[in-house]
Amino acid sequence: MNPTSLRDLLVMLIAAGSLLLLFAPSLQQAMVATLDPTTLGDDARQQIPPIYLDNDLARFSRAIDVTYYKDMLPIGYKWLYRMALHFLDVVTFSKWLTWILFGIFLYFIALCSYRLGGVWAAWATLAFILSSGIHLSAMAGGLPRSFAPPAIAALAWMLTTDRVFLMALLTIATAAFYPVASVICGFSFATRLLLLPIFDKTVAPHPAAWSLRKKFALLAMTAMATLLFMLPQFFSAEAGRHGSLLTIEDCATFPEIGPEGRYGGDGICTPRDSLPRALVSLSAHGISDFRQGQPWSETLRRLGHFKLMIWNFSRDEVVIGMLWLTILAAAHLLLARPKIRRLSIIIVAGAFCFLLAQVYLPYLYLPQRYLEHTASIFLVIVLPVAASTLALACQRRFFQGNHNPAMVGFLAILLLVTTSLLFLGGKGNATAGFSLTTRHQSALIDFISRLPEDSLIAGWPRGPTNHLSLTAKQSVFLAKETHQAFHRDITLTMRQRMFDLIDAFHATTPEPLLRLRDRHGVTHLIFDRNVSTQNKPMKYFAPFQTHIASRFAQSGNRAGVELERQIPFAEIFRDATHSVLDLTRIHDK
Repeated sequence: MNPTSLRDLLVMLIAAGSLLLLFAPSLQQAMVATLDPTTLGDDARQQIPPIYLDNDLARFSRAIDVTYYKDMLPIGYKWLYRMALHFLDVVTFSKWLTWILFGIFLYFIALCSYRLGGVWAAWATLAFILSSGIHLSAMAGGLPRSFAPPAIAALAWMLTTDRVFLMALLTIATAAFYPVASVICGFSFATRLLLLPIFDKTVAPHPAAWSLRKKFALLAMTAMATLLFMLPQFFSAEAGRHGSLLTIEDCATFPEIGPEGRYGGDGICTPRDSLPRALVSLSAHGISDFRQGQPWSETLRRLGHFKLMIWNFSRDEVVIGMLWLTILAAAHLLLARPKIRRLSIIIVAGAFCFLLAQVYLPYLYLPQRYLEHTASIFLVIVLPVAASTLALACQRRFFQGNHNPAMVGFLAILLLVTTSLLFLGGKGNATAGFSLTTRHQSALIDFISRLPEDSLIAGWPRGPTNHLSLTAKQSVFLAKETHQAFHRDITLTMRQRMFDLIDAFHATTPEPLLRLRDRHGVTHLIFDRNVSTQNKPMKYFAPFQTHIASRFAQSGNRAGVELERQIPFAEIFRDATHSVLDLTRIHDK
Protein backbone atom coordinates (compact mmCIF):
# COMPACT_ATOMS: atom_id res chain seq x y z
CA MET A 1 0.00 0.00 0.00
CA ASN A 2 1.50 3.37 -1.05
CA PRO A 3 1.67 6.30 1.42
CA THR A 4 -1.18 8.19 -0.25
CA SER A 5 -3.54 5.22 0.02
CA LEU A 6 -2.48 4.66 3.62
CA ARG A 7 -3.14 8.29 4.45
CA ASP A 8 -6.56 8.19 2.78
CA LEU A 9 -7.45 5.04 4.72
CA LEU A 10 -6.38 6.66 7.97
CA VAL A 11 -8.51 9.74 7.24
CA MET A 12 -11.52 7.53 6.50
CA LEU A 13 -11.03 5.61 9.74
CA ILE A 14 -10.78 8.85 11.74
CA ALA A 15 -13.93 10.19 10.09
CA ALA A 16 -15.87 6.97 10.68
CA GLY A 17 -14.59 6.66 14.24
CA SER A 18 -15.63 10.21 15.14
CA LEU A 19 -19.15 9.58 13.80
CA LEU A 20 -19.41 6.42 15.89
CA LEU A 21 -18.15 8.27 18.94
CA LEU A 22 -20.77 10.99 18.47
CA PHE A 23 -23.80 8.96 17.46
CA ALA A 24 -23.30 5.33 18.52
CA PRO A 25 -25.19 5.81 21.84
CA SER A 26 -28.34 7.10 20.14
CA LEU A 27 -28.15 4.44 17.43
CA GLN A 28 -27.80 1.76 20.10
CA GLN A 29 -30.88 3.09 21.92
CA ALA A 30 -32.75 3.20 18.62
CA MET A 31 -31.88 -0.44 17.99
CA VAL A 32 -33.16 -1.38 21.46
CA ALA A 33 -36.43 0.42 20.68
CA THR A 34 -36.66 -1.52 17.43
CA LEU A 35 -36.27 -4.87 19.21
CA ASP A 36 -38.93 -4.02 21.80
CA PRO A 37 -42.17 -5.74 20.64
CA THR A 38 -44.29 -3.19 22.51
CA THR A 39 -43.01 -0.20 20.51
CA LEU A 40 -44.63 0.92 17.28
CA GLY A 41 -44.04 3.43 14.54
CA ASP A 42 -46.78 6.04 14.27
CA ASP A 43 -48.15 5.36 10.78
CA ALA A 44 -47.57 1.60 11.05
CA ARG A 45 -51.03 1.55 12.63
CA GLN A 46 -52.41 2.58 9.25
CA GLN A 47 -50.41 0.66 6.71
CA ILE A 48 -49.33 -2.61 8.30
CA PRO A 49 -52.76 -4.17 9.20
CA PRO A 50 -53.84 -4.29 5.50
CA ILE A 51 -51.05 -6.81 4.92
CA TYR A 52 -52.90 -9.24 7.20
CA LEU A 53 -55.99 -9.22 4.98
CA ASP A 54 -54.83 -11.87 2.53
CA ASN A 55 -53.88 -14.38 5.24
CA ASP A 56 -56.42 -13.51 7.94
CA LEU A 57 -59.51 -12.26 6.16
CA ALA A 58 -61.88 -13.50 8.86
CA ARG A 59 -60.44 -11.19 11.49
CA PHE A 60 -60.65 -8.10 9.32
CA SER A 61 -63.81 -8.84 7.35
CA ARG A 62 -65.61 -5.96 9.08
CA ALA A 63 -62.73 -3.46 9.17
CA ILE A 64 -63.59 -0.96 6.45
CA ASP A 65 -60.56 1.17 7.31
CA VAL A 66 -58.17 -1.75 6.80
CA THR A 67 -59.82 -2.63 3.48
CA TYR A 68 -59.61 1.02 2.42
CA TYR A 69 -55.90 1.20 3.12
CA LYS A 70 -55.29 -2.09 1.33
CA ASP A 71 -56.82 -0.63 -1.82
CA MET A 72 -54.63 2.47 -1.54
CA LEU A 73 -51.25 0.78 -0.97
CA PRO A 74 -48.70 0.67 -3.83
CA ILE A 75 -48.48 -2.67 -5.58
CA GLY A 76 -44.76 -3.28 -4.98
CA TYR A 77 -45.16 -2.58 -1.27
CA LYS A 78 -47.90 -5.20 -1.01
CA TRP A 79 -45.88 -7.76 -2.98
CA LEU A 80 -42.84 -7.23 -0.75
CA TYR A 81 -44.78 -7.80 2.45
CA ARG A 82 -46.65 -10.79 1.08
CA MET A 83 -43.33 -12.46 0.35
CA ALA A 84 -41.97 -11.48 3.77
CA LEU A 85 -44.96 -13.05 5.51
CA HIS A 86 -43.63 -16.49 4.52
CA PHE A 87 -40.55 -15.94 6.69
CA LEU A 88 -41.27 -13.31 9.36
CA ASP A 89 -44.04 -11.70 11.34
CA VAL A 90 -45.08 -8.58 9.44
CA VAL A 91 -44.36 -6.19 12.33
CA THR A 92 -40.88 -7.65 12.86
CA PHE A 93 -40.16 -7.38 9.13
CA SER A 94 -41.37 -3.78 9.04
CA LYS A 95 -38.94 -2.85 11.81
CA TRP A 96 -35.94 -4.49 10.17
CA LEU A 97 -36.89 -3.01 6.83
CA THR A 98 -36.51 0.42 8.48
CA TRP A 99 -32.83 -0.27 9.16
CA ILE A 100 -32.17 -1.81 5.74
CA LEU A 101 -33.57 1.28 4.03
CA PHE A 102 -31.68 3.57 6.40
CA GLY A 103 -28.43 1.77 5.56
CA ILE A 104 -29.09 2.15 1.83
CA PHE A 105 -29.87 5.82 2.39
CA LEU A 106 -26.62 6.44 4.30
CA TYR A 107 -24.58 4.56 1.69
CA PHE A 108 -25.81 6.52 -1.32
CA ILE A 109 -25.83 9.93 0.34
CA ALA A 110 -22.29 9.44 1.68
CA LEU A 111 -21.09 8.18 -1.71
CA CYS A 112 -22.61 11.18 -3.46
CA SER A 113 -21.08 13.65 -1.01
CA TYR A 114 -17.70 11.90 -1.22
CA ARG A 115 -17.64 12.26 -5.01
CA LEU A 116 -18.33 15.98 -4.71
CA GLY A 117 -16.09 16.97 -1.83
CA GLY A 118 -14.07 14.06 -0.53
CA VAL A 119 -13.99 12.30 2.84
CA TRP A 120 -14.70 15.28 5.06
CA ALA A 121 -17.65 16.43 2.96
CA ALA A 122 -19.13 12.93 3.32
CA TRP A 123 -18.36 13.07 7.05
CA ALA A 124 -20.23 16.37 7.39
CA THR A 125 -23.23 15.05 5.43
CA LEU A 126 -23.46 11.95 7.62
CA ALA A 127 -23.09 14.08 10.77
CA PHE A 128 -26.07 16.18 9.69
CA ILE A 129 -28.11 13.07 8.86
CA LEU A 130 -27.34 11.25 12.11
CA SER A 131 -27.83 14.36 14.21
CA SER A 132 -31.35 14.98 12.94
CA GLY A 133 -33.94 12.35 13.76
CA ILE A 134 -36.21 13.26 10.86
CA HIS A 135 -34.61 10.98 8.27
CA LEU A 136 -34.72 7.83 10.39
CA SER A 137 -38.21 8.70 11.62
CA ALA A 138 -39.39 9.08 8.02
CA MET A 139 -38.36 5.46 7.40
CA ALA A 140 -39.78 4.07 10.67
CA GLY A 141 -42.11 1.14 10.22
CA GLY A 142 -41.10 0.17 6.71
CA LEU A 143 -44.01 2.07 5.15
CA PRO A 144 -44.38 3.27 1.53
CA ARG A 145 -42.94 6.69 2.40
CA SER A 146 -39.92 4.89 3.94
CA PHE A 147 -38.68 4.22 0.41
CA ALA A 148 -38.46 7.94 -0.45
CA PRO A 149 -35.19 8.93 1.35
CA PRO A 150 -33.10 6.04 -0.03
CA ALA A 151 -34.62 6.58 -3.49
CA ILE A 152 -33.78 10.30 -3.51
CA ALA A 153 -30.27 9.57 -2.14
CA ALA A 154 -29.76 7.00 -4.92
CA LEU A 155 -31.05 9.56 -7.44
CA ALA A 156 -28.50 12.08 -6.14
CA TRP A 157 -25.69 9.58 -6.68
CA MET A 158 -26.98 8.72 -10.17
CA LEU A 159 -27.08 12.39 -11.15
CA THR A 160 -23.61 12.98 -9.76
CA THR A 161 -22.19 10.00 -11.67
CA ASP A 162 -24.47 10.62 -14.69
CA ARG A 163 -26.14 7.18 -14.77
CA VAL A 164 -29.09 7.95 -17.04
CA PHE A 165 -30.31 4.38 -17.57
CA LEU A 166 -30.24 3.75 -13.83
CA MET A 167 -32.41 6.86 -13.35
CA ALA A 168 -34.97 5.37 -15.72
CA LEU A 169 -34.99 2.09 -13.77
CA LEU A 170 -35.24 3.98 -10.47
CA THR A 171 -38.25 5.91 -11.77
CA ILE A 172 -40.01 2.65 -12.63
CA ALA A 173 -39.07 0.88 -9.40
CA THR A 174 -40.16 3.69 -7.08
CA ALA A 175 -43.57 3.79 -8.77
CA ALA A 176 -44.23 0.37 -7.25
CA PHE A 177 -43.39 1.53 -3.71
CA TYR A 178 -43.95 5.29 -3.36
CA PRO A 179 -45.29 7.23 -6.37
CA VAL A 180 -44.24 10.63 -4.98
CA ALA A 181 -40.59 9.55 -5.25
CA SER A 182 -41.26 8.24 -8.75
CA VAL A 183 -42.56 11.63 -9.89
CA ILE A 184 -39.40 13.31 -8.56
CA CYS A 185 -37.15 10.70 -10.19
CA GLY A 186 -39.05 10.88 -13.46
CA PHE A 187 -38.83 14.66 -13.68
CA SER A 188 -35.11 14.55 -12.85
CA PHE A 189 -34.54 11.85 -15.47
CA ALA A 190 -36.39 13.83 -18.16
CA THR A 191 -34.56 17.05 -17.25
CA ARG A 192 -31.15 15.36 -17.48
CA LEU A 193 -32.01 13.77 -20.79
CA LEU A 194 -33.66 16.73 -22.54
CA LEU A 195 -32.67 20.05 -20.94
CA LEU A 196 -29.22 19.69 -19.42
CA PRO A 197 -27.52 18.79 -22.74
CA ILE A 198 -28.24 22.38 -23.79
CA PHE A 199 -25.63 23.50 -21.22
CA ASP A 200 -23.45 20.39 -20.92
CA LYS A 201 -22.32 18.96 -24.22
CA THR A 202 -22.01 15.18 -24.17
CA VAL A 203 -20.79 12.74 -26.76
CA ALA A 204 -22.05 9.35 -27.90
CA PRO A 205 -22.72 6.74 -26.70
CA HIS A 206 -24.14 8.73 -23.74
CA PRO A 207 -27.96 8.92 -24.04
CA ALA A 208 -27.84 12.72 -23.63
CA ALA A 209 -26.13 12.83 -27.04
CA TRP A 210 -28.90 10.85 -28.74
CA SER A 211 -31.31 12.34 -31.23
CA LEU A 212 -34.56 13.76 -29.87
CA ARG A 213 -36.45 10.85 -31.42
CA LYS A 214 -34.45 8.27 -29.46
CA LYS A 215 -34.66 10.32 -26.27
CA PHE A 216 -38.45 10.59 -26.46
CA ALA A 217 -38.66 6.86 -27.17
CA LEU A 218 -36.70 6.13 -23.97
CA LEU A 219 -38.88 8.57 -22.00
CA ALA A 220 -42.05 7.01 -23.41
CA MET A 221 -40.99 3.48 -22.49
CA THR A 222 -40.05 4.62 -18.98
CA ALA A 223 -43.37 6.45 -18.57
CA MET A 224 -45.41 3.44 -19.72
CA ALA A 225 -43.59 1.06 -17.40
CA THR A 226 -44.03 3.54 -14.53
CA LEU A 227 -47.77 3.86 -15.17
CA LEU A 228 -48.16 0.09 -15.16
CA PHE A 229 -47.08 0.10 -11.51
CA MET A 230 -49.10 3.19 -10.58
CA LEU A 231 -52.40 2.27 -12.20
CA PRO A 232 -53.35 -0.51 -9.77
CA GLN A 233 -53.17 1.96 -6.90
CA PHE A 234 -54.94 4.94 -8.44
CA PHE A 235 -57.40 3.55 -10.94
CA SER A 236 -58.26 0.05 -9.78
CA ALA A 237 -61.85 -1.12 -9.37
CA GLU A 238 -61.22 -1.53 -5.64
CA ALA A 239 -60.28 2.14 -5.22
CA GLY A 240 -63.44 3.24 -7.04
CA ARG A 241 -65.75 1.79 -4.41
CA HIS A 242 -64.65 4.41 -1.89
CA GLY A 243 -66.09 7.30 -3.90
CA SER A 244 -64.54 10.14 -5.85
CA LEU A 245 -61.45 11.95 -4.63
CA LEU A 246 -62.18 15.00 -2.48
CA THR A 247 -60.97 18.25 -4.02
CA ILE A 248 -60.89 21.95 -3.15
CA GLU A 249 -64.46 22.24 -4.47
CA ASP A 250 -65.56 20.00 -1.57
CA CYS A 251 -64.18 22.24 1.21
CA ALA A 252 -67.56 23.72 2.12
CA THR A 253 -69.28 20.37 2.59
CA PHE A 254 -66.32 18.42 4.01
CA PRO A 255 -64.83 20.23 7.04
CA GLU A 256 -62.65 17.14 7.52
CA ILE A 257 -60.26 18.55 4.90
CA GLY A 258 -60.37 22.13 6.21
CA PRO A 259 -58.03 23.99 8.60
CA GLU A 260 -59.76 22.52 11.68
CA GLY A 261 -60.08 19.10 10.11
CA ARG A 262 -58.13 15.85 10.06
CA TYR A 263 -54.95 17.35 8.57
CA GLY A 264 -54.86 20.79 10.19
CA GLY A 265 -52.49 23.09 8.34
CA ASP A 266 -51.70 20.33 5.83
CA GLY A 267 -55.30 20.00 4.65
CA ILE A 268 -56.07 20.75 1.01
CA CYS A 269 -58.40 23.60 2.01
CA THR A 270 -55.80 25.52 4.00
CA PRO A 271 -53.67 28.34 2.55
CA ARG A 272 -50.56 27.02 0.84
CA ASP A 273 -47.02 28.06 1.72
CA SER A 274 -45.08 30.01 -0.88
CA LEU A 275 -42.19 28.17 -2.49
CA PRO A 276 -39.43 30.14 -0.66
CA ARG A 277 -41.02 29.62 2.75
CA ALA A 278 -41.68 25.92 2.10
CA LEU A 279 -38.13 25.47 0.81
CA VAL A 280 -36.61 26.94 3.98
CA SER A 281 -38.96 25.37 6.53
CA LEU A 282 -38.91 21.88 5.01
CA SER A 283 -35.15 21.83 4.53
CA ALA A 284 -34.87 22.77 8.22
CA HIS A 285 -36.10 19.27 9.00
CA GLY A 286 -32.90 17.85 7.58
CA ILE A 287 -30.68 19.48 10.19
CA SER A 288 -32.74 20.93 13.02
CA ASP A 289 -33.37 18.44 15.81
CA PHE A 290 -34.95 20.49 18.57
CA ARG A 291 -37.87 18.10 18.81
CA GLN A 292 -36.02 14.79 18.86
CA GLY A 293 -33.12 13.45 20.86
CA GLN A 294 -30.88 15.07 23.45
CA PRO A 295 -29.19 18.39 22.61
CA TRP A 296 -25.45 18.85 22.64
CA SER A 297 -25.97 21.86 24.89
CA GLU A 298 -28.98 22.54 27.11
CA THR A 299 -28.18 26.27 27.04
CA LEU A 300 -28.31 26.36 23.27
CA ARG A 301 -31.43 24.19 23.30
CA ARG A 302 -33.17 26.81 25.47
CA LEU A 303 -32.02 29.51 23.07
CA GLY A 304 -33.43 27.40 20.26
CA HIS A 305 -36.87 27.36 21.85
CA PHE A 306 -36.95 31.14 21.74
CA LYS A 307 -38.89 32.15 18.66
CA LEU A 308 -37.19 35.04 16.93
CA MET A 309 -39.83 35.89 14.37
CA ILE A 310 -38.44 37.48 11.22
CA TRP A 311 -40.95 37.70 8.37
CA ASN A 312 -42.93 34.91 10.03
CA PHE A 313 -39.94 32.57 10.23
CA SER A 314 -38.92 30.93 13.48
CA ARG A 315 -35.33 31.03 14.74
CA ASP A 316 -34.24 27.64 13.38
CA GLU A 317 -35.77 28.45 10.00
CA VAL A 318 -33.83 31.73 9.92
CA VAL A 319 -30.59 29.84 10.57
CA ILE A 320 -31.42 27.30 7.88
CA GLY A 321 -32.09 30.22 5.54
CA MET A 322 -28.59 31.49 6.31
CA LEU A 323 -27.21 28.07 5.38
CA TRP A 324 -29.03 28.27 2.06
CA LEU A 325 -27.47 31.69 1.55
CA THR A 326 -24.07 30.03 1.99
CA ILE A 327 -24.90 27.76 -0.93
CA LEU A 328 -26.12 30.69 -3.01
CA ALA A 329 -22.95 32.65 -2.25
CA ALA A 330 -20.90 29.79 -3.66
CA ALA A 331 -23.36 29.01 -6.46
CA HIS A 332 -21.32 30.62 -9.24
CA LEU A 333 -18.35 28.46 -8.24
CA LEU A 334 -20.36 25.28 -7.65
CA LEU A 335 -22.31 25.45 -10.88
CA ALA A 336 -19.07 25.61 -12.81
CA ARG A 337 -18.76 21.90 -11.95
CA PRO A 338 -20.84 19.53 -14.11
CA LYS A 339 -21.51 17.19 -11.16
CA ILE A 340 -23.07 20.02 -9.13
CA ARG A 341 -25.13 21.16 -12.11
CA ARG A 342 -26.55 17.68 -12.52
CA LEU A 343 -27.21 17.31 -8.78
CA SER A 344 -29.06 20.65 -8.77
CA ILE A 345 -31.74 18.98 -10.87
CA ILE A 346 -33.02 17.41 -7.63
CA ILE A 347 -33.95 20.74 -6.04
CA VAL A 348 -35.41 21.98 -9.33
CA ALA A 349 -37.49 18.79 -9.53
CA GLY A 350 -38.71 19.18 -5.95
CA ALA A 351 -39.68 22.83 -6.49
CA PHE A 352 -41.40 22.17 -9.82
CA CYS A 353 -43.37 19.20 -8.47
CA PHE A 354 -44.29 21.21 -5.36
CA LEU A 355 -45.82 23.96 -7.53
CA LEU A 356 -47.47 21.43 -9.85
CA ALA A 357 -49.01 19.57 -6.89
CA GLN A 358 -50.43 22.87 -5.59
CA VAL A 359 -52.08 23.56 -8.94
CA TYR A 360 -53.51 20.05 -9.28
CA LEU A 361 -54.21 19.44 -5.58
CA PRO A 362 -54.85 16.70 -4.45
CA TYR A 363 -54.17 14.54 -7.53
CA LEU A 364 -50.40 14.60 -7.03
CA TYR A 365 -50.75 14.14 -3.25
CA LEU A 366 -49.58 16.71 -0.67
CA PRO A 367 -47.26 19.36 -2.20
CA GLN A 368 -44.92 19.48 0.81
CA ARG A 369 -43.93 15.84 0.26
CA TYR A 370 -41.97 16.83 -2.84
CA LEU A 371 -39.80 19.39 -1.07
CA GLU A 372 -39.31 17.53 2.20
CA HIS A 373 -37.86 14.61 0.24
CA THR A 374 -35.53 16.78 -1.86
CA ALA A 375 -34.65 20.04 -0.08
CA SER A 376 -33.19 18.53 3.09
CA ILE A 377 -31.18 15.91 1.17
CA PHE A 378 -29.83 18.46 -1.30
CA LEU A 379 -28.91 20.80 1.56
CA VAL A 380 -26.90 18.27 3.57
CA ILE A 381 -25.00 17.10 0.45
CA VAL A 382 -24.14 20.49 -1.02
CA LEU A 383 -23.67 22.56 2.14
CA PRO A 384 -20.24 21.12 3.12
CA VAL A 385 -19.02 21.47 -0.47
CA ALA A 386 -20.31 25.05 -0.58
CA ALA A 387 -18.58 25.93 2.70
CA SER A 388 -15.20 24.58 1.60
CA THR A 389 -15.52 26.13 -1.88
CA LEU A 390 -16.36 29.52 -0.41
CA ALA A 391 -13.49 29.30 2.09
CA LEU A 392 -11.01 28.46 -0.68
CA ALA A 393 -12.29 31.33 -2.83
CA CYS A 394 -11.90 33.77 0.08
CA GLN A 395 -8.41 32.45 0.82
CA ARG A 396 -7.31 33.01 -2.77
CA ARG A 397 -8.95 36.45 -2.92
CA PHE A 398 -7.95 37.98 0.39
CA PHE A 399 -4.91 36.07 1.69
CA GLN A 400 -1.51 35.78 0.13
CA GLY A 401 0.92 32.92 0.58
CA ASN A 402 0.87 29.19 0.24
CA HIS A 403 -2.02 27.66 2.16
CA ASN A 404 -2.91 24.01 1.99
CA PRO A 405 -6.27 23.88 0.11
CA ALA A 406 -7.21 20.57 1.73
CA MET A 407 -6.64 22.03 5.19
CA VAL A 408 -8.62 25.18 4.39
CA GLY A 409 -11.53 23.09 3.13
CA PHE A 410 -11.37 20.79 6.14
CA LEU A 411 -11.38 23.70 8.63
CA ALA A 412 -14.34 25.33 6.85
CA ILE A 413 -16.33 22.09 7.00
CA LEU A 414 -15.38 21.50 10.63
CA LEU A 415 -16.51 25.01 11.60
CA LEU A 416 -19.77 24.59 9.68
CA VAL A 417 -20.59 21.23 11.25
CA THR A 418 -19.64 22.27 14.78
CA THR A 419 -21.72 25.45 14.80
CA SER A 420 -24.67 23.86 12.98
CA LEU A 421 -24.88 20.87 15.30
CA LEU A 422 -24.48 22.94 18.46
CA PHE A 423 -27.22 25.38 17.49
CA LEU A 424 -29.52 23.13 15.49
CA GLY A 425 -28.69 19.46 15.87
CA GLY A 426 -29.00 16.83 18.54
CA LYS A 427 -27.40 13.56 19.51
CA GLY A 428 -29.61 11.59 17.15
CA ASN A 429 -32.92 9.79 17.23
CA ALA A 430 -32.93 7.39 20.19
CA THR A 431 -36.23 5.77 19.19
CA ALA A 432 -35.74 5.23 15.44
CA GLY A 433 -39.23 6.63 15.04
CA PHE A 434 -40.72 3.81 17.13
CA SER A 435 -41.98 6.26 19.71
CA LEU A 436 -45.35 4.71 20.57
CA THR A 437 -45.42 2.15 23.37
CA THR A 438 -48.27 -0.19 24.24
CA ARG A 439 -46.58 -1.82 27.23
CA HIS A 440 -49.05 -0.34 29.72
CA GLN A 441 -51.97 -1.80 27.71
CA SER A 442 -50.62 -5.33 27.27
CA ALA A 443 -53.40 -6.97 29.32
CA LEU A 444 -56.10 -5.16 27.32
CA ILE A 445 -54.44 -6.09 24.01
CA ASP A 446 -54.17 -9.72 25.05
CA PHE A 447 -57.85 -9.84 26.01
CA ILE A 448 -59.04 -8.17 22.78
CA SER A 449 -56.91 -10.51 20.68
CA ARG A 450 -58.72 -13.53 22.18
CA LEU A 451 -62.21 -12.30 21.29
CA PRO A 452 -64.05 -14.04 18.42
CA GLU A 453 -62.70 -13.32 14.94
CA ASP A 454 -65.91 -11.61 13.80
CA SER A 455 -65.80 -9.06 16.63
CA LEU A 456 -66.03 -5.34 15.91
CA ILE A 457 -64.42 -3.21 18.62
CA ALA A 458 -65.47 0.38 19.33
CA GLY A 459 -63.87 2.95 21.60
CA TRP A 460 -62.96 6.62 21.61
CA PRO A 461 -60.88 7.01 18.42
CA ARG A 462 -57.87 8.51 20.20
CA GLY A 463 -57.68 5.64 22.66
CA PRO A 464 -56.54 2.00 22.37
CA THR A 465 -58.61 1.47 19.23
CA ASN A 466 -55.92 3.52 17.49
CA HIS A 467 -53.59 0.51 17.51
CA LEU A 468 -55.74 -2.60 18.09
CA SER A 469 -55.90 -3.48 14.39
CA LEU A 470 -52.13 -3.87 14.53
CA THR A 471 -51.51 -5.13 18.07
CA ALA A 472 -54.58 -7.33 18.62
CA LYS A 473 -55.43 -8.11 14.98
CA GLN A 474 -59.10 -7.23 15.44
CA SER A 475 -61.54 -5.17 13.39
CA VAL A 476 -62.02 -1.69 14.83
CA PHE A 477 -65.14 0.43 14.39
CA LEU A 478 -63.31 3.76 14.20
CA ALA A 479 -59.74 4.89 14.96
CA LYS A 480 -58.34 8.38 14.60
CA GLU A 481 -55.19 7.09 12.92
CA THR A 482 -57.17 5.49 10.08
CA HIS A 483 -59.96 8.08 10.00
CA GLN A 484 -58.91 9.62 6.69
CA ALA A 485 -60.68 12.04 4.36
CA PHE A 486 -59.42 11.41 0.84
CA HIS A 487 -62.50 9.89 -0.85
CA ARG A 488 -66.11 11.00 -0.63
CA ASP A 489 -68.05 7.82 0.25
CA ILE A 490 -65.75 6.48 2.94
CA THR A 491 -65.46 9.96 4.48
CA LEU A 492 -69.24 10.12 4.79
CA THR A 493 -69.33 6.61 6.26
CA MET A 494 -66.70 7.52 8.83
CA ARG A 495 -68.59 10.74 9.63
CA GLN A 496 -71.78 8.87 10.43
CA ARG A 497 -69.86 6.37 12.55
CA MET A 498 -68.23 9.17 14.52
CA PHE A 499 -71.53 10.93 15.17
CA ASP A 500 -73.03 7.69 16.47
CA LEU A 501 -69.96 7.03 18.60
CA ILE A 502 -70.19 10.52 20.14
CA ASP A 503 -73.84 9.82 20.98
CA ALA A 504 -72.86 6.55 22.66
CA PHE A 505 -70.15 8.13 24.79
CA HIS A 506 -72.53 10.89 25.94
CA ALA A 507 -75.60 8.71 26.26
CA THR A 508 -77.93 8.92 29.25
CA THR A 509 -80.13 6.07 27.98
CA PRO A 510 -79.28 2.71 26.37
CA GLU A 511 -80.56 3.64 22.88
CA PRO A 512 -77.28 5.06 21.45
CA LEU A 513 -75.43 1.93 22.62
CA LEU A 514 -78.07 -0.30 21.06
CA ARG A 515 -77.74 1.71 17.83
CA LEU A 516 -74.03 0.93 17.73
CA ARG A 517 -74.81 -2.73 18.19
CA ASP A 518 -77.84 -3.11 15.92
CA ARG A 519 -77.07 -0.62 13.13
CA HIS A 520 -73.31 -1.01 12.90
CA GLY A 521 -72.72 -4.47 14.32
CA VAL A 522 -70.39 -3.34 17.12
CA THR A 523 -69.84 -6.24 19.52
CA HIS A 524 -67.60 -4.69 22.19
CA LEU A 525 -66.90 -1.19 23.44
CA ILE A 526 -63.76 -0.03 25.27
CA PHE A 527 -64.54 2.60 27.88
CA ASP A 528 -61.84 4.73 29.51
CA ARG A 529 -63.40 5.39 32.92
CA ASN A 530 -61.37 8.59 33.34
CA VAL A 531 -63.63 10.42 30.86
CA SER A 532 -66.38 10.42 33.49
CA THR A 533 -64.28 12.67 35.72
CA GLN A 534 -63.46 15.24 33.05
CA ASN A 535 -65.24 18.57 33.31
CA LYS A 536 -64.71 19.56 29.68
CA PRO A 537 -65.64 18.01 26.32
CA MET A 538 -63.35 15.49 24.67
CA LYS A 539 -61.42 16.61 21.61
CA TYR A 540 -61.68 15.61 17.96
CA PHE A 541 -61.32 17.33 14.61
CA ALA A 542 -64.00 19.14 12.57
CA PRO A 543 -66.88 18.77 12.02
CA PHE A 544 -67.27 16.74 15.22
CA GLN A 545 -66.23 19.15 17.98
CA THR A 546 -69.52 21.05 17.81
CA HIS A 547 -71.49 17.81 18.14
CA ILE A 548 -69.31 16.70 21.05
CA ALA A 549 -69.91 20.00 22.89
CA SER A 550 -73.65 19.76 22.29
CA ARG A 551 -73.93 16.18 23.58
CA PHE A 552 -71.65 17.00 26.51
CA ALA A 553 -74.00 19.79 27.59
CA GLN A 554 -77.07 17.59 27.14
CA SER A 555 -75.55 14.87 29.34
CA GLY A 556 -75.04 17.28 32.22
CA ASN A 557 -71.45 18.27 31.35
CA ARG A 558 -70.27 14.73 31.93
CA ALA A 559 -69.36 11.97 29.49
CA GLY A 560 -69.84 8.24 30.03
CA VAL A 561 -73.00 8.45 32.15
CA GLU A 562 -74.79 5.49 30.54
CA LEU A 563 -71.57 3.56 30.04
CA GLU A 564 -70.90 3.70 33.77
CA ARG A 565 -74.44 2.52 34.47
CA GLN A 566 -73.96 -0.47 32.18
CA ILE A 567 -70.72 -1.67 33.81
CA PRO A 568 -72.42 -4.04 36.32
CA PHE A 569 -74.32 -5.73 33.49
CA ALA A 570 -71.94 -5.71 30.48
CA GLU A 571 -68.37 -5.44 31.74
CA ILE A 572 -66.22 -8.44 30.76
CA PHE A 573 -62.74 -6.97 31.29
CA ARG A 574 -61.24 -4.31 33.56
CA ASP A 575 -57.77 -2.89 34.10
CA ALA A 576 -56.59 0.25 35.87
CA THR A 577 -58.28 2.62 33.43
CA HIS A 578 -60.34 0.68 30.87
CA SER A 579 -63.46 -1.44 30.90
CA VAL A 580 -64.58 -3.61 27.99
CA LEU A 581 -68.36 -3.86 27.61
CA ASP A 582 -70.09 -6.70 25.76
CA LEU A 583 -72.89 -4.93 23.88
CA THR A 584 -74.98 -8.10 23.76
CA ARG A 585 -75.38 -7.69 27.54
CA ILE A 586 -76.65 -4.12 27.48
CA HIS A 587 -79.40 -3.67 30.07
CA ASP A 588 -82.07 -1.68 28.24
CA LYS A 589 -84.49 -1.11 31.09
